[in-house]
Amino acid sequence: MTKAIISETEHVIAIAQDLGGQHIVVSFNSLGHFRNGLQFWGDDFFLKQGISAIGIVTLGPNWYPRRAMDELLGAVLERANGRKIVTYGLGQGGYGALKFAARLKASATLSFSPQWSINPGDVASFDRRYVRHFDQAMGNGLRIDQQDLCDCSYIFFDKMSKSDAKHASKLAALAGVKTVVTPFSINETLRIVAQGRGVAGFISLCTSATPPPATDLRQLIRASQRQSSVQADSILRQLLWRMSRSRSHSSAFVRRLLDRNKNLNPFYAAVVAYAKGNASLALSELAKVTAKDFRDIDLLSWWHLAHKLRFFDAELALAMQIAERHPTDTVACLQTLNTLISAGNLEGAYRELLRLAKHEDATNRVASFIEFSSKLQKPDILEYFLSKALPQPARVLILFSLVDLYQQVNDRRRAFRKLMDLAAACVNSPEDLRKVADYSAKLNEVAFALDIRERLLQSAPQDYRLALDVVEARIPSDKMTAHAELKQIMSRRDLPSVAWEQASRLYGGLSDTDAALQAITKAVSLPDASPAARHRLAAMLGQKGQTRRARRELAALLAESRADPSRLRAAADLALILRDRKLAQKFAEAQFQRAPTDPECILYLARHSRLAGDLSRAKQLLSSLLQAERLAPSMSGQQWIKLAQELYDAGNISLAKEAVVEAVAREPKSAVARKLAATIALREKFHLT
Repeated sequence: MTKAIISETEHVIAIAQDLGGQHIVVSFNSLGHFRNGLQFWGDDFFLKQGISAIGIVTLGPNWYPRRAMDELLGAVLERANGRKIVTYGLGQGGYGALKFAARLKASATLSFSPQWSINPGDVASFDRRYVRHFDQAMGNGLRIDQQDLCDCSYIFFDKMSKSDAKHASKLAALAGVKTVVTPFSINETLRIVAQGRGVAGFISLCTSATPPPATDLRQLIRASQRQSSVQADSILRQLLWRMSRSRSHSSAFVRRLLDRNKNLNPFYAAVVAYAKGNASLALSELAKVTAKDFRDIDLLSWWHLAHKLRFFDAELALAMQIAERHPTDTVACLQTLNTLISAGNLEGAYRELLRLAKHEDATNRVASFIEFSSKLQKPDILEYFLSKALPQPARVLILFSLVDLYQQVNDRRRAFRKLMDLAAACVNSPEDLRKVADYSAKLNEVAFALDIRERLLQSAPQDYRLALDVVEARIPSDKMTAHAELKQIMSRRDLPSVAWEQASRLYGGLSDTDAALQAITKAVSLPDASPAARHRLAAMLGQKGQTRRARRELAALLAESRADPSRLRAAADLALILRDRKLAQKFAEAQFQRAPTDPECILYLARHSRLAGDLSRAKQLLSSLLQAERLAPSMSGQQWIKLAQELYDAGNISLAKEAVVEAVAREPKSAVARKLAATIALREKFHLT
């Protein structure tokens, strides 16, 4: 048996592991289990059980874009060749297993902790964990409807997870859906079942003519849990997390579980103390931990918990154990690199990254190596990859990344050398060559950029974009010729708005402000004008002192439904420059309406509401955000600092105090957070309200 890719798209691939037989499982990858060679979710499990499987694997957390799946599902059905299909997945994969069951003509679906939808219009009120991955244009993560399902769908979920339970309730309203509650163990359910005698029951579900009732599946899971060595460990982690988020921090259930299993492991004692809020006791217990105390625990799962709890000393200890005990697990070791970096052990992180780069599967994780090389500012890691046999797209990606990295370390000579390598590697790709020219212009290598653009223009003399790019490259050395060429280009008929918009910028570079204003006015007058063009016109009018007309242009931009969130934010900032705070608030409100669960949008609207004098709106937004974070944490440390500052500026000192404690815990070196904490403490000392 060999694995083989049977369909490959920009966003999703399908991999066959065909063992023959009359049945086949179509497995959808979970969040975090993205493309890695020919691996797919559950492949080893199905191989051991002798079951044929096809893995559908995304290149990132994209919830299976519509066009990619349209292209891929036909190849999957062709490979199945009439065999009975069972779809199978966890989380994002659970969504996919349900969403495409009918199109795959599946007889049954096994879906673990699935999402019903990630469209903020559907789920913003109860689950905002994944809405940032939703893209209306891609058609991904849309709600699961009746026509998507097969006749028999099993949904496994933990009812203690409120968001998962809500998704399950939405799905349970559809015909043919059967729910199976799996408390404390949803992420471990499959491992637990595989470890006990439950495998036979699940295989029976995959192959039997009549799928069993949900009650039988629940009994099967319970029996497997009693036999499983990972069950108690999984429950303990779940209880610790819930205990840390509760107001009372009651450890009664945790203590009962530890006592029942007679577990005196000091590592557990350390995490319990930290989850209860006793950091000093936690560190004292952690100091007692030896290597043997880590022997029987799931290191990566506990590392994830320590990271969520922000128990950094435990996180670091676990990261070191993972590197020592699982040195060949590239994925696990890469995950823990951030811990070493956060600890300030940059040299250790660099050595570890260099070691991992030598693994056979390293080329499947090029994006991760690029990310960490950039963080560590170590281009030699990426240079090492160039010595390997790489597919052309990966080689080009690394070369562009090296250009960026050498710029970061102020090595302009090597950055330009990589651009020359790229020019040779991309000789048959005009789009990549244009990108090389753009990079060259940014490096001030205008002669090289001009040479590439002129050669490209010779091959496509009617391409106005290339002609304008040539003018841009000529401006630094020959403004007179550039001005003449630009005037000639813009004399063409039927040029689109984007051409006039670029011409406006070029006239600006030539210091011809009148021509620049005329060009952007022309751009806005055309039916295909972009919001960016109208924004530029408003900005130029403001610079010329025509404030009233500039405000009118901004108001027109607000009325355009095509305005994207990033443009709305820029327009709000411009409205402030034009001293129109009410208009700025309207732009911030429009941005919020497009992404009502995005903390950044909420914070931005709160700020503009406060500046516009609408304190009640600002306070309502901020308190709601704080409450949402208590239930489902998602904000970064910097966002906590912003939240604390906005609460303080809005006059909600009690909530600001709570937020600043979290901000300082997350960003202890932040001068802004520490100053705000000191200010609030001073107010309390003198009883200021």
